[in-house]
Amino acid sequence: MSANLLAMNDELYAYLDSVSSREPPSLAALREETMKDPRFNMAVSPMEGQFLGVLVRMLNARKICEVGVYTGYSSLSMALALPPGGHIWCFDLSEAWTNVAKKHWQAAGVSDRITLRLAPGADSMQWLLDTGHAGTFDLVFVDADKPNYHRYWDLAHALLRKGGTVIADNTMFQAFVPARVTDADIRARFAHYPPAAQEEVVKAAHAIRAFNERIHADARFALSLIPVGDGMTFGVKL
Repeated sequence: MSANLLAMNDELYAYLDSVSSREPPSLAALREETMKDPRFNMAVSPMEGQFLGVLVRMLNARKICEVGVYTGYSSLSMALALPPGGHIWCFDLSEAWTNVAKKHWQAAGVSDRITLRLAPGADSMQWLLDTGHAGTFDLVFVDADKPNYHRYWDLAHALLRKGGTVIADNTMFQAFVPARVTDADIRARFAHYPPAAQEEVVKAAHAIRAFNERIHADARFALSLIPVGDGMTFGVKL
């Protein structure tokens, strides 16, 4: 058995997409609108969205918390897979982006399965804890500001039932996480960005490196980093 991951290239990715992806019209319409935004790469890919939907079905997840909504592709992917009576609590700061999400949730007929709260993610997760939801969630999906990932992880532990799952997205962070990658390498890759935006990417890369090292030692969870998309780290609460 090989200890190495299969190298992914455009041809192989296209093949995987051709034999795996099943994007329903509601998600395709949302993706098409999202692609008009210059920051469209903040959304999960169709393959990642489908993966999340399959996971919701595998876990029979009825209570889900999503931190970081953007235009709602991941939340719609999960909402479409919810069992009867299931619900998602979605947290974000942007009214403009989530207005796009709400429009497509409504069009897909899942608005009644989603509660949206516009407030900082950590504050919203604490709000759930303060209102009696501790230890009751089946799944927490984190795809938000990277410097706060450690806070979201700890709050997810408090929200999850035993055996519940937390997923942190972007934990391979565009291959910038290995120690050999320097800040200069990151700035060069984003040379077309304004200097302030370059520094935000550098800051995020450092945050993900520190987060990965921290949770690797977190004995409260069974852990695995899955090379799907930009990397998804799964933690199952023990």
